[in-house]
Amino acid sequence: MSFLTVALAFILAYGAVPETAKKRPTVIVETVRTTTLSDVLTYPARIVPKINAVVLSESEGVIQRILAPLGTRVEEGQRLLMMKNTDPVYTYAAVPLTAPVTGVVSAVDVTVGSRVARSQRLMQITDPSQIRITVEVAVSDLQTLRSGLLGELTLPGSEVRYPVQVAGVSPYVDAATGTATAELKQVGAKSQLPPGVVGKVTLKARARNGIQVPEYAVSYRGREPFVRVVVDNTAKFVPVTLGTTHLGMVEVLKGLDSNTTLVMRSSGYVADGEEIQIETKKADGQSG
Repeated sequence: MSFLTVALAFILAYGAVPETAKKRPTVIVETVRTTTLSDVLTYPARIVPKINAVVLSESEGVIQRILAPLGTRVEEGQRLLMMKNTDPVYTYAAVPLTAPVTGVVSAVDVTVGSRVARSQRLMQITDPSQIRITVEVAVSDLQTLRSGLLGELTLPGSEVRYPVQVAGVSPYVDAATGTATAELKQVGAKSQLPPGVVGKVTLKARARNGIQVPEYAVSYRGREPFVRVVVDNTAKFVPVTLGTTHLGMVEVLKGLDSNTTLVMRSSGYVADGEEIQIETKKADGQSG
């Protein structure tokens, strides 16, 4: 008796040969919600003093004494150094040069005995307690950036985040760099920031309601993005339009509604319309 005859007899006696039950893929899901989103703008930021006065020589002469060395705090009108005119015809008494502003001597460009010319730079006075923060803004961001925007400043080697706010934006664009200067200020409790340091400013602009999903939840057919949503315990592929990406999260502009159950991860390949098994999460946060 042939194999075909035996198989036919088995089917007639017991019905069709049962298929091996296919194991449904297990998926982890999450309900997407509408949240407040914003564009994130990041720029190098320079901390510069508001008061930065340069002391110039009023005439030719020789430095006889330096009364305020580097780092000395001085008041407006206080004597900084003594200089004597060396005119060979007349004998002049040494005259003092005084501080034009209150602050700290941040640079001394001469020494005792230095011969200086008229309008030569002698010292610099800075007030480290009064600073401003400047950034260079690309032309493409000028329509987005405006006074009042809030952000954070971080400094090299520090994890501290200082709240800042845009105080003003220059309407002038530098033809050489293609950027405009914006000035920021600290908000809330002000901290002592060191002038001259270059940090990083992160600003949030265009606040709006929208939906964000992790990048790993988005798949592609060619270049067309789609997500997998759960409909009646089956996975349905939904094409989406994506927006900006930040810190691993991508904004979904079209195709996904709030309160939709989205497939985040799966135990294997999931086909469009395939039945799935949803993995629940226990109260302690572990899946089971």
